[in-house]
Amino acid sequence: MRVLLDESVPRQLAPLLRGHEVTTVQRLGWAGTRNGELLRRASQEFQVLVTGDQGFQFQQNLAGVNLGVVIIAARDNRVETVVGLAERVLEAVNLVQPGQIVRIAGSAHAAGHPRLFVGGGLSPAAGRALSDARAASQRAAGRCMVGSRRA
Repeated sequence: MRVLLDESVPRQLAPLLRGHEVTTVQRLGWAGTRNGELLRRASQEFQVLVTGDQGFQFQQNLAGVNLGVVIIAARDNRVETVVGLAERVLEAVNLVQPGQIVRIAGSAHAAGHPRLFVGGGLSPAAGRALSDARAASQRAAGRCMVGSRRA
């Protein structure tokens, strides 16, 4: 799969996503591009966007977008923190489908596998409330959640 790393994700993650063709927003000259425009551009050339922008799922509607999004919700975006989550990010990249969001939460040492969280058809406010409730319950377990934004 073709994977794009947003500028909020350290480029050192790219070689750790084995089996995928990975590039960065900076390499393409897209640094500073607003999320909506980035989503439009990325959906034309990539299958997955990996970002550290934790508000992305509430700011963007993925309905009709042929792109999956992986959000890294780590405690910080330092290289060692994000690289420590590489196996979980790789698992999420392999799992995410077009129009879905997979959220990686917790630390690199948390146990557990990604869990499917489907929130399709919800209003943005209801989706946020449900996602926040799920995130709070999953935070201690450090699990990965998937949210669908299909209309």
